[in-house]
Amino acid sequence: MQGKPSALLAWALLVVIIGWRLQDFFELGMTTNDQLVYSTDLLQRGVWEVALDYARQQGRLYVLLTNPLDLLPATYATNAGVQIANLTLFAAVPFIVGWMIFHDRADRIVFLLSYWSLCAVGWFSTAPAAYPILPTVPLVFAGLAAASALGYAQRPSRSRLVAFGLLVFAACFQYEPGALLAVVLLIWLVRTRVSPPTQRRNLYAVLALSSGLYAIAYLSWRLVHPTAYEGATLGELSPIAIGRVIAAYALGALPLTNLFGGMPPITSGDAMIGRQVLPYPAMSVRSLLFAVEWMDVVIATAGAALLWALFAARRTASVEIRVRAGTLWKHVGLGLLILLLANVLLALTTKYQVWARGWRPYLTSYYALFGWAVLMTSVSRLVVRRWHAATVVAMFAAVFVYSAAYNHQTARQIRASFSKWEIVAALAACSDHVGHYRGYVVPAAFHGVSESAPNWSRYWRDWTRRAFGSALEILPAAGGAAGGLVAFVRPERDGRGHLDAVVGNGESGGFLIYRGEAPHYLSVRPASPAEANGSTQLIAVERLEHQHCRERYRLIAFGAAASIDAIEVIRHLPSGYVGSREDPSWFLVAEHDTERSLQALYLAFANRPADPGGLQFWADRVHRAGGTLRDVAEAFSRAQENEKDALAAHFPQRLAQSYRRLVRRAPTDEEAERLSSWRERSDLVALLPWLVAADLLKAQDATFSNTLELARYYTQKVYPVLGWRADLWDQSVRAISDDPGSVQQAIAILSR
Repeated sequence: MQGKPSALLAWALLVVIIGWRLQDFFELGMTTNDQLVYSTDLLQRGVWEVALDYARQQGRLYVLLTNPLDLLPATYATNAGVQIANLTLFAAVPFIVGWMIFHDRADRIVFLLSYWSLCAVGWFSTAPAAYPILPTVPLVFAGLAAASALGYAQRPSRSRLVAFGLLVFAACFQYEPGALLAVVLLIWLVRTRVSPPTQRRNLYAVLALSSGLYAIAYLSWRLVHPTAYEGATLGELSPIAIGRVIAAYALGALPLTNLFGGMPPITSGDAMIGRQVLPYPAMSVRSLLFAVEWMDVVIATAGAALLWALFAARRTASVEIRVRAGTLWKHVGLGLLILLLANVLLALTTKYQVWARGWRPYLTSYYALFGWAVLMTSVSRLVVRRWHAATVVAMFAAVFVYSAAYNHQTARQIRASFSKWEIVAALAACSDHVGHYRGYVVPAAFHGVSESAPNWSRYWRDWTRRAFGSALEILPAAGGAAGGLVAFVRPERDGRGHLDAVVGNGESGGFLIYRGEAPHYLSVRPASPAEANGSTQLIAVERLEHQHCRERYRLIAFGAAASIDAIEVIRHLPSGYVGSREDPSWFLVAEHDTERSLQALYLAFANRPADPGGLQFWADRVHRAGGTLRDVAEAFSRAQENEKDALAAHFPQRLAQSYRRLVRRAPTDEEAERLSSWRERSDLVALLPWLVAADLLKAQDATFSNTLELARYYTQKVYPVLGWRADLWDQSVRAISDDPGSVQQAIAILSR
């Protein structure tokens, strides 16, 4: 690792590893109550006046500077430039900290590998989901001060010394735990990297002067402006209470917080408008296993190879190892000191002594993670034998893959929560084209981080006025409308929590706002089925006029003869225009999906896999029909229910039964509501085929895929010999339900 080409390769590989890790941090933003606290209605008096008010109320001088910095991501939450800046700072700070602490290049690489193997997507009050700028700025100033100190050590001058002092003061003029950590890192750097005694003494003196002046200013401000803010008032001086906060937030830096208890699914709404669980399942150990992506394994393998190469280079430099070992315990002490200092100030306050319960992460867990990475880097110096290296490399790969899965799961939920800002931003971007609405009812925009929905309505008016130049009336329910036309708005999210589209409908029309690829169809359900002969209208998106809005949004607006109850975005159907519901292309499937689709129909309608003769018969029929399942679905439905009224009456049971058989769970409220709308169609036989062919066949659920795999195996291998054995089938399905990875075990059951 000492040659230039290998060093360049190592850093290039490290950049790729970090880049992959950062992909989960895109499109995240502030999801805390402070979005309300920073409501831009207050900013009419001016940013600095508001900051001064907060600084007085909390008795904390640094708020004069940090509050305006917090207002930037709060006000421009969806702005791409702000998000890129936040993420850039977040990615740059570990480089700065590693450079300040370690002199050896290999140590810096190990430090970064350790940090990014553990770095977890935050939740609520953790970076970068909340306060994306606040925790990074003191360390950025510390890095600039460190560069100034090293420049002064090489070429002493008064201007460099003054610049160092000003940068130290700026690093102190920040969030208290970050400022304390910045000062400690600067003391470490001067002690370990500045050799000339005169320059070292001068830097120490300026460091003490700058940090002391700020401490005096801070305490003086507290005397003039006493505070009742619980986050700045002294709590119990109990070792247990203090130790609990330090331990909770230090351990919270590790991606273990939800490993055993599971992350509860987030909700939309509050007590005022009702709650709805977003369609993203809770985190569990099993769900993490299925969240691992193949690129996670590739990147973890690359990181493990880089770590192995570093250890191999160290084994060939035994003298250098002994020199490094002399500083091992100093770095261990520094790592422990960082874990302590990151949280000790919070541990002394009333607020956080109440808050700290379990391994809950908080903002200061961001700083604590640097301490864990320093400890891991220090311990890595003890790796001098091959089996030591193999053990550490295997542990690194396992932790990296685990935290990758954790990040995928957590980021999905945070994006779904953060998408409320994107929904409102989309409405604001296209408000000129949808201007006849006086307000928008958007229940998804009222995720219950506040106790009363009207606070959020005020927030949305303030936010849209400042961020987009005109205020929008965003309401939790129709009862809050002041009068005039109101549009009911619903978001469409993809499987990773990204906002796909925004649909809205009013009394005489509807609209769709989207970015990227347009959906193929809109299914429009009338408010009164009698007005539209009981049918749901299917509209081809390509036939409608598209308009360009701000921020790269596109709008489709259309009128309707009758009032609209709901609009459904359909992406699964083929791109050709469906002129009526009798069009056979309604259930078109690809040839390679024919057998899979038929197995799904058998499971949904008959609760069993297909028999070989039946599978071949229906497959031939699908091929003759040009690849559509419509005739098959109608035949299955007629065979089971001769009376359409009976099918409608038994719909909830049939729906729940199909879901349990296919995906081993009950349908969510959203799925049940969406699919219930199809009961108004005159051809009720289309209901469950729609469920199977257009919805579940696109699912990535492992249990569903495994169920179809068992059905295929049973049909081809077992059924001809044993016929229909319901007991064996139920045992095999139960096996993959308990453990979706046990397909071979389930096949063994079928083969008895």
